[in-house]
Amino acid sequence: MHVNVFAAKPDPEWFDTTLEEIKAFLGLHVLFGIKQLPAIRLYWNNDPLIGVLAVQKVMSRSRFDKLSKYFHLNSNANQLPREDVNHNKLFKVRPLRDRVIERCQTELRPERDLSVDEAMIKFKGRLGMKQYMPMKPIKQGIKVWECAEVSSGFVCNFQVYTGKKQDGVAEHNLGYRVVYDLTQNLMGKNHHVFFDNFFSSVKLAEDLLKDEIYSCGTMRANRKDFPKELAVTNREVKALQQGESIFCRKNNLVATARKDKKVVHFLSTQSNPVGNDTVNRKQRDGTVIQVRSALVIKCYNRSMGGVDLHDQLRGYYAIGTKSRKWWRYLFWFCVDVSIVNAFILERKVINHRSRKQLDFQVELAKDLIDEFSSRGRTASAGQLEVGHWPIPFSKGCCKRCLKSKKTTFARMGCQQCNKRVCLDCIPNHVDDLA
Repeated sequence: MHVNVFAAKPDPEWFDTTLEEIKAFLGLHVLFGIKQLPAIRLYWNNDPLIGVLAVQKVMSRSRFDKLSKYFHLNSNANQLPREDVNHNKLFKVRPLRDRVIERCQTELRPERDLSVDEAMIKFKGRLGMKQYMPMKPIKQGIKVWECAEVSSGFVCNFQVYTGKKQDGVAEHNLGYRVVYDLTQNLMGKNHHVFFDNFFSSVKLAEDLLKDEIYSCGTMRANRKDFPKELAVTNREVKALQQGESIFCRKNNLVATARKDKKVVHFLSTQSNPVGNDTVNRKQRDGTVIQVRSALVIKCYNRSMGGVDLHDQLRGYYAIGTKSRKWWRYLFWFCVDVSIVNAFILERKVINHRSRKQLDFQVELAKDLIDEFSSRGRTASAGQLEVGHWPIPFSKGCCKRCLKSKKTTFARMGCQQCNKRVCLDCIPNHVDDLA
């Protein structure tokens, strides 16, 4: 981190931070995700019904604001200009992103079934790579491709979508490239990967099979190399009744067209075309009937929810604060992914105590904060902090009294804050000026 470097500019109220203070700073954000208030400043409110004394004891609001202001993960001095061919749009958050991805890939050997899907990080500010998806719960923000374990939601790999290339040309075969990148470390391990029709293609299924990765996904019938016999305009497909299916096979690739309410296409290298299953369908009169279904459909529906499960766990106690800086949202996303993955790993440990996600994150916040306090005394003690000593100032109005709409002249102030404060306001001026 480069907090002290960015705070090196002349700032009389700043003093260098430490590792313990940064951990406490992050611990407070974890706590904010659990105990949410409409605004961050309310955690330091003097009203005991609103303010949180445990937060106030860790650091003053002014110190928290300073850490938020100067918090950075990378030095701007090393960033290449936008015109450079090697310019990285994710430069500001790249060190943490790379580290999190590395740990996601090494901390767990995932189970057989994995799913690849997109997730959204909510952001409404101005950003070139911001995406708008009106059919999603989060309609605009930063898009992230994720590969997650189906059974637990553990994210094994993810990739941030940065939009078009520098020349403004849209990327071709984007779905192919995303799935292939996210499954590079799974080659030769016979995993089964599930994805939707945005990613699916015949070439992707064939190339994954060469790498000993089996795949299954819905398919767009107009994709290149997909059997023309299964097109919606084909006579045999039009004649299908509810529950009926047609298969085409090429070596280990099986293409399926199945009629339910409408025709849905699938492409799989891990499903057997032989055999049927049944599903329940409710009719308009309220009766329930059983409709035939192909095995590939049941397998797909059962295994496509890994990323959605992780998003659900991540959304329960998501951390972070509002910011105009887009990279802060991506930073908190990486932290949330790390927390949820750690919780999933704990649940996978044999004979480990069973606890809820809330209890896990509460203990995490306590461990990060520990007994750290940047205050010399407790917030309720009403006494001076270390370094906040009165010194002579030129004559002027007391800053604390002005907030109370009073005019009090003083010739003294705080050495640490470099603000003019009268004698009566000195004992508690730090909290009131925060």
